[in-house]
Amino acid sequence: MMGESRKFGSNALGSLWTMPAQDASTPVSVSFIAGGVAGGVEAIATYPFEFAKTRVQLRNQSGAASSKNPFLVVSQVLRNEGYRALYKGCSTLVVFV
Repeated sequence: MMGESRKFGSNALGSLWTMPAQDASTPVSVSFIAGGVAGGVEAIATYPFEFAKTRVQLRNQSGAASSKNPFLVVSQVLRNEGYRALYKGCSTLVVFV
């Protein structure tokens, strides 16, 4: 069972999308915790860009001039409002992921 893999997709590219078979020695609780930690890390890593996208959309609606570059929006928020402002609301996302 260790060398087996399950294939997803039935087209010619299906052989490229393979997933290794689950190791039977890994407890379900460990997989559950690892998935939760991975989701939390993903949310923390990508949240600043979601924040920047929302900030640009809201400023466009209000008519205020703002940069559409997410890196500039993030750097402006860090400079003017601080680190905590960038992650405002992220805790709810991390807890419920």
